[in-house]
Amino acid sequence: MLITITQENLHKAMQLIGRIVGTRANLPVLANVLLQSEKGRLKLAATDLEIGLITRIGAKVDKEGAVTVPCRSFAEFIATIVDDKVTLESDGAVLKVSSVHAKASFRGIDAEEFPVIPTVDASTVDLPAQAFIAGLKQVVVAVAPEDTRPVLSGVLIRVKGSEMRLVATDSYRLAEKTIKLDKAGEDYEAIVPAKSINELARIASSISAESVGCAMKDSQILFALDDTVLVSRIIDGKYPDYEKIIPKVLTTKATIDSDQLKSTVRAATIFARESANTVKVQFGPAEVVTMSATAESLGSASVTVDCQVEGPEAASAFNIRYLSDAASVIGDEKIEFGLSGELAPGLIKGTKSIDFLYVIMPLKNS
Repeated sequence: MLITITQENLHKAMQLIGRIVGTRANLPVLANVLLQSEKGRLKLAATDLEIGLITRIGAKVDKEGAVTVPCRSFAEFIATIVDDKVTLESDGAVLKVSSVHAKASFRGIDAEEFPVIPTVDASTVDLPAQAFIAGLKQVVVAVAPEDTRPVLSGVLIRVKGSEMRLVATDSYRLAEKTIKLDKAGEDYEAIVPAKSINELARIASSISAESVGCAMKDSQILFALDDTVLVSRIIDGKYPDYEKIIPKVLTTKATIDSDQLKSTVRAATIFARESANTVKVQFGPAEVVTMSATAESLGSASVTVDCQVEGPEAASAFNIRYLSDAASVIGDEKIEFGLSGELAPGLIKGTKSIDFLYVIMPLKNS
């Protein structure tokens, strides 16, 4: 392989792909990045066997070839180069890097030992990038840790007709985002690991793509953003019937300014975090919501927020960390918080963003 490429493009590509590579890979080649010339471009690929990431950038190709080199060291060296152009030349498993002011030689591993990143041979559905990525960021906060039920450690992506739903739950809270699609496609659903979702969101933040191509087949799902493709495994299993826990009727509702709610939650958290994150939420009397928490070793606090309350007085206890997460992912100026009973789930949503809802289960022993 003999190619010439701009330092800026190569540096950006390595920043994009570097986080996929594990620092404690079981196979030495998994700590490497694959560099391969491909029809006038340079293909870079990395994988940890659960996520595969491929990106392509323009290059002047004088000789075809491929090699893998240690990702971290290669990325660090490319970042130090001050010249506009960089030449990459492979000789077997050795890669020579040169520019006007810098030269290096990296001992790599033969490209044939690099794992094949699965391709998804299926029709691709184009999703609105901004709405899709924003929705993933909203729901991923509710994903369960990996050491609990496997199906809850990912985000459910369900497409039916011209509607997509993104769902996450850890059994204690639930987040659901609904996205309208421009046209109906083939119905499907997949549970995508939270790690893959977070990587996709990170990649999208550095790429100004108008749409995200999505395709699924068997145990793999593919997301394409311009010249970058992320392939992820799908979590096997059936997602729980989550819709039955979403409250259908709210007997008491409070409409609260978003910034004031966040401030109130922060104040109550100081005491709630010392008592298993428990906070009591009192709706009324009058036009206020009161959050109170007690910590034996610290003391107690009661914080009120002025708001519009509809319905009878009501109270319940919640995990304040879950309340904080809800307030942080709802972008509306006003947030609606509703109850249908002391031991019933609470429902939180924006007053304008009717396509997103957050359900939080009450704490029974409080």
